[in-house]
Amino acid sequence: MASSYRGLYKCLPKQDRPTHIQVVDTGGNSLPLPIDTYEDRDVQPDWRKLPWQGEDGAGLSGLQGASE
Repeated sequence: MASSYRGLYKCLPKQDRPTHIQVVDTGGNSLPLPIDTYEDRDVQPDWRKLPWQGEDGAGLSGLQGASE
């Protein structure tokens, strides 16, 4: 069964394997999903292909004190 979530970006802090992936559901609701749950539910795209929070504009609106 396809997941109703879609991955947006890997949540900080940067590390080899992130602990959470920010996702959005079909209703437009966004939340951080634990990496194990992300994989168990086969959410797409593969988390390794996602940018880190703050890269390529990913999740900048949610960062406090983001530098330019």
